[in-house]
Amino acid sequence: MSKYKEFEEKVFNWLMDKHKNDSAFTFSLRKVGKTGAETDYFTGTEKSNYFGTTFWHIIVAYPGNANELIGLIFKLNEQGYSYIFRFQQTKTPHNDQNKNGLDFIRLLKPIIKSNFQKYSEVDTEKNKIEYFSIESPKSNYESIDSLLADADIDLKKLIPIVDQELLNFKKIYPEFSAQKFSEAEFKTMLDKFKTRRANFSKPDIMTPPLKPVLVNQAKINRPLNTILYGPPGTGKTYNSIVKAAEIITGEQYETKERYEIAKQFFRNESGKQVEFVTFHQNYSYEDFVAGLRPDVEAASIGLRFVEHKGIFYKICQRAKENYQQYSSGQTFIEPTFEEVLEVFLQPLVEDEEIEVATIARNVTFHITANNNGKNLSFRKQSGGTQHTLSISTLKDLYYEKREYNLQGLGIYFRPVVDKLKQIAKGMRKETGKIALKNYVLIIDEINRANISRVFGELITLLEPDKRLGAANELRLRLPGLPEEELFSVPPNLYIVGTMNTADKSIALIDIALRRRFVFEDIYPRPDLIDALVNSPYNEFLKALNEQILAKKGPDFLIGHSYLMPDEGEELDFLIAMNQKIIPLLNEYFYNQRNISVLSLLQSSIAKVPGFVVEKDDYVGVVCKQAL
Repeated sequence: MSKYKEFEEKVFNWLMDKHKNDSAFTFSLRKVGKTGAETDYFTGTEKSNYFGTTFWHIIVAYPGNANELIGLIFKLNEQGYSYIFRFQQTKTPHNDQNKNGLDFIRLLKPIIKSNFQKYSEVDTEKNKIEYFSIESPKSNYESIDSLLADADIDLKKLIPIVDQELLNFKKIYPEFSAQKFSEAEFKTMLDKFKTRRANFSKPDIMTPPLKPVLVNQAKINRPLNTILYGPPGTGKTYNSIVKAAEIITGEQYETKERYEIAKQFFRNESGKQVEFVTFHQNYSYEDFVAGLRPDVEAASIGLRFVEHKGIFYKICQRAKENYQQYSSGQTFIEPTFEEVLEVFLQPLVEDEEIEVATIARNVTFHITANNNGKNLSFRKQSGGTQHTLSISTLKDLYYEKREYNLQGLGIYFRPVVDKLKQIAKGMRKETGKIALKNYVLIIDEINRANISRVFGELITLLEPDKRLGAANELRLRLPGLPEEELFSVPPNLYIVGTMNTADKSIALIDIALRRRFVFEDIYPRPDLIDALVNSPYNEFLKALNEQILAKKGPDFLIGHSYLMPDEGEELDFLIAMNQKIIPLLNEYFYNQRNISVLSLLQSSIAKVPGFVVEKDDYVGVVCKQAL
């Protein structure tokens, strides 16, 4: 168990003991188990080394969020453990609830300051957040138990103060929605947490990431654009995944560990820092970058097109966001639109409607359903339900890519966007200086698509000196994207392609692509496979490839993976020969009648005792066991 997990579990047990002694003592648990955090007790991330809880349900952000109005935050670093009680709220509230939240913590400030010795405050005119805190007596604790003992003293002192002041405040502002979590609310959170933890605690899901086996500690300088090429069966796709792991971690791995590293890393990082796509003949620019696609869901009301963002565009945006945060020295992470929307729509998961007030504030409507992430159903104050709110339009308005139209449905978009931005303010995460990450796009079978058609102007943007922040940086306006949006490729995005040299479509790779990519050859390596070293299969493969090299060339050799058994199984040589190698050789030498596949194999099969190759009138060349 990692230090972080041990810390989190001890805090949970400490709080649960307090709840068992007093059922009225409640606290928040993580409500949404996002990818990688399904078994976390509280909000926060192991990567950022913090987690947090709260004891009051005050709707200015998401209940249980570490950026709640009042929260208890636990931190872990190399020196030890610490905690703070944090009070924070935006200085520019957008509604009465948030304004009351700001007034309430301002009311608390002098009381907290006079009652707690380790009071700390950030108070500048430029600061957009009202912020003060109670810090742990020691900046770092070596023992979790001693930290919790001090936290217990502060907590017993703080809760009665907040409860009393909240009671007084609500007498003046009864509309202020703020109270401790009820026992029923706490039980619901606890039950959901237990269910989620049970579902995601299986060994195959919760296996800790494999630690890299370092060959050398020095960081590796790699080309931004690489194509792994070679004959079939040499492990190009497999090596591309390992290369992605090396690019992202900055380390090299020993060969014997590669399989596990590739498997685990790709599973853990797919959709985040690494993406994988396979090109084919029908793959297009619109699939890869951006364009318009027919809206299938709207087919019943007529043909219309919706904007589509391809896999290259999406990973570029993720890499660019990280690069810009790193370059600016940013010390916090803003939540994405998707993360904020998930929080906003959480009541729908609980089978509750979401009430929203229009700009006039005297008319309300209710969000009733999320329709496959495409649009939101809502019920007007008049009872009408025939219209929906497009989520893509909400996203554009949220990022201010388009202006509000206050006619028709436009009046319903603005209050939803206002609520989303209000939630986002409470979800901002302080991280310290953001580290620069590497991102990798793996393009398998890169030569199978029409490269000029798929890449378009990206051929130019991929060059190192044309990337974002480079000496000759280029930003282009791409078809299918809003006119005001200029596209660029960040310098922390790596492209790794694979190319089968025996494939006839290799002729389609034009000079423009060849000039912008570094080509790495991957040829048969029987010595990589333990089962083939000093074995007759090893000698067979060498003998066969020597003949192919002489008669056909290096691009048509037989890869070592054809003689690799599946994990945990033994090699079935007859199946490998009759279903993989012989059909491939027949394809290679189909139009070369002066070369006999039978004679080619007969001189090689002699290296493997107990097997022969014969000519069969019905099935052609076939491998059999010797009598």
